[in-house]
Amino acid sequence: SVTEIFSDVKDTDWFADEVQYVYDKGIMTGVSDTTFEPETAVTRATIVQTLYKLEGKPGVSDFTKYDSLDDTLDSIWWRNGLAWALNEGVAKGDSKNNVFNPDNEVTREDLATFIYRYAQYKGVDVELEGTVEGILGDTFVNDWARTAFAWAIETGLIKGKTINGVSE
Repeated sequence: SVTEIFSDVKDTDWFADEVQYVYDKGIMTGVSDTTFEPETAVTRATIVQTLYKLEGKPGVSDFTKYDSLDDTLDSIWWRNGLAWALNEGVAKGDSKNNVFNPDNEVTREDLATFIYRYAQYKGVDVELEGTVEGILGDTFVNDWARTAFAWAIETGLIKGKTINGVSE
């Protein structure tokens, strides 16, 4: 049980079952031998590495796109994951600045886009039922993420919340 392995995961935590699932599947293993750090912000590198592990960690031999970015290293824990994600179109670097920003906190736009592209990679139908504008309404989303974000809303991957009677 992850509650016996990780000092920061308790049976009563709302995320305990999810931590157990990703641990059992080898998708996530924790930050150390004794901590999972469920309250720590997730980085862009963590997301691509997680998708790479979810895919079974396929072999990577082409590092051309990875090496072309200015903020990547030869020996880092997420190297193969990002190289795979770049090669398969699951991730893209910031072409304007030639970086991936692996240590940046993943935003909802980032997450929706990574999962949308992963779904495309897996052959999932990602066509929208309505228009992006109809699904997003007045929600502000950057142009580069609009279609993926609308898909994430339509599929229930992202849901809003109500705080003090106001929807966000």
